[in-house]
Amino acid sequence: MTDTAAPPSQSIGSGATSQQPKASVGEAPIPGLPADTAGRAATIAICITTFRRPDGLKRLLASLDTLTFTRVARPEMTVFVIDNDAERPLRDTHPDLQAWTRQPLDYRIEPRRGLAHARNAALAAVDGRFDAIAFIDDDEWAEPQWLDALLAVRARTAAMVIQGPVRPEFNRPPEPWMTAVGFYEVGPFEDGAELDWGASGNCLIDKKRLDATELTFDASFNHSGGEDSDLFARILRRGQRIVAARDAVAYETVPAERMRLSWALRRGYRLGHTLGRLALSSPGAKPKLKRLGKACARLGAGALQVFPMGLVSRSTGARGLINVSWSLGTLASFTGRQVAVYNEGAGTKAAG
Repeated sequence: MTDTAAPPSQSIGSGATSQQPKASVGEAPIPGLPADTAGRAATIAICITTFRRPDGLKRLLASLDTLTFTRVARPEMTVFVIDNDAERPLRDTHPDLQAWTRQPLDYRIEPRRGLAHARNAALAAVDGRFDAIAFIDDDEWAEPQWLDALLAVRARTAAMVIQGPVRPEFNRPPEPWMTAVGFYEVGPFEDGAELDWGASGNCLIDKKRLDATELTFDASFNHSGGEDSDLFARILRRGQRIVAARDAVAYETVPAERMRLSWALRRGYRLGHTLGRLALSSPGAKPKLKRLGKACARLGAGALQVFPMGLVSRSTGARGLINVSWSLGTLASFTGRQVAVYNEGAGTKAAG
């Protein structure tokens, strides 16, 4: 899954909520085509950052060959693979990468380790002939209607960013707390719902408008994650919109090591830390005070979930521990303490 903070309004154990779509003034949707591609097929760059995960990448590339288009015209697609491993690049052990997909493939190495470096290398690789950039992670794979649904919502809403859901494929049957905490799934969404956050593991970004903002991923998030949450927060502050595409489904492999409570506690801490950093970077005192208040409230609720409620329900106790960890991460961000959990490369998620 992409390394993003959960939506700020969602608390662990309370269940996911989705916002109702909002009408946008001045939109002129073109049925079946993105608004800037009337009369021709869209040109789409599918960007994948990877780090020592050849099996996952191969599965993802194979899924791109199954894409179907019933809502929009079939776009012209090019796949960009950004390898974040200069020491053991994928092309040395798998020189036949183009054979893994029928789509045109552009393979590049980003030697600087880090999530933001790898994603920025993808942005830099995509030139001006492309209309939009679709990001998807190397431990995910796409359903056949994935890109069709992203493009259809883009055509209908003219939003700069379209967000798709990511559903987990667990290595083994999950425990109840795993499905309750919200770490393992992005969404579900109502189609066309306006969002106040975004995640780069499954999204479509308007290329021309992104270039106009001159925004990129912040390298200070290289080893902590949350670089996508930060970018999308800045995009929203520029007055742009993020809209959900319910049917643009991708699936993510969840290995056994990420199904442990210890992993969830580290991830909760990191997500809380990211939200704290986003509040600190927001103008004015209100976002900071609001985030501190939420952290304190979550801390108190988490403590109650651990004891006494955790004595009755193991699942409730686990959620409580994660809420406590999340809150401590937020509070730590306000003290200036840094987090570094992705030290091995852009594709490494097990530690996070």
